[in-house]
Amino acid sequence: MKRRIRIFYEVFADEENVNAQSLNARGIALNLDPERFESTFLVNRKADPRLIEKSHMRLIRLPPRMSSLFVKLYLLWARNDILVYPNELFHTPLFSRLLNGRRKWVYPLEMPIDFVKEENPRMFRHLCRILKKSDCVVPITSHTARVLKQETGIKASTIIPLGIDTHFFSPVERPPSSKVRILFAGRLIERKGPDKVLDAAQSFPDATFRMIGSAYGKEDGVFADQLRHRVREDRLNNVEFIGKVSQKELRQFLWDSDILFHPSRVEGIPRVTLEAGATGLPSIVLDSYQTPSVVDGVTGFQVKSVDEMFDRLRVLIVNRDLRLQMGAAAVAHVKQFDWGVLAKRWEEVFAELVS
Repeated sequence: MKRRIRIFYEVFADEENVNAQSLNARGIALNLDPERFESTFLVNRKADPRLIEKSHMRLIRLPPRMSSLFVKLYLLWARNDILVYPNELFHTPLFSRLLNGRRKWVYPLEMPIDFVKEENPRMFRHLCRILKKSDCVVPITSHTARVLKQETGIKASTIIPLGIDTHFFSPVERPPSSKVRILFAGRLIERKGPDKVLDAAQSFPDATFRMIGSAYGKEDGVFADQLRHRVREDRLNNVEFIGKVSQKELRQFLWDSDILFHPSRVEGIPRVTLEAGATGLPSIVLDSYQTPSVVDGVTGFQVKSVDEMFDRLRVLIVNRDLRLQMGAAAVAHVKQFDWGVLAKRWEEVFAELVS
């Protein structure tokens, strides 16, 4: 029997970690053929229970001190074939030269790189170094691939979208309710547009708006506090802040909602639009990042402005039949993003790299 291909995902696989990279990495690893692939993750506190006690999964618990050095030493001496998500914060130019060539590097690119360049030039330079050294760069959308080529000259090796578990995020019957329930899920930061959710709540007082997500860091916390102050000041009694939730809790909120309202201005593929579609929710998003998760006019709406978002939201609020029709179409559309489909493509990428 040939030995398994050994893959190290340089992300944390803690149960409460809902970071996009971590969820994506775990989704890939859990659906690879266990006879052909072995996956290794970092753990800080409590590991994702889905990864525990599986023969093809290895979990490395970081020590409380000198964790960066521990990871560097592991990367240098471990016998892994492939490194996924090489962490640009750990890899100095010298260390990258030592590490490069010992295994193949794979970088799934989830955000248009021009946004990284605009928001954090230092991070952009680090990321460009990693991408140029990578053996395989995998953007999640055609738009992300085009921006990568324009900004760096790097051509995508292939394009593989984000995936979800459509057995876990499944559709439910939604009986009529007295108020239309609108959901927002994302970090409480400016680019995600939670302030636009409050604008919508003011415009549609007969609908209820629930906001899932929290702020990270001091600056984000100030913005989140301003949102809560506005809710009190403007007496937006139809707005509820939920905070951070688990995947199981998110699923329940999706089941208990009628529309996903996602006014984020920059994304690759908003994972929540896939999760919402799988549970039978239509989504309203901006078309600036051209996500393939929402088909305009079929599974929801992709719009060019916030004003247009409000117009489409009004249409869905008053038309329950259209909500249900788009929700059913979303369930069918999102099946192509199931991990059972996408993992096969990742298996081909990994096998070709080490062949």
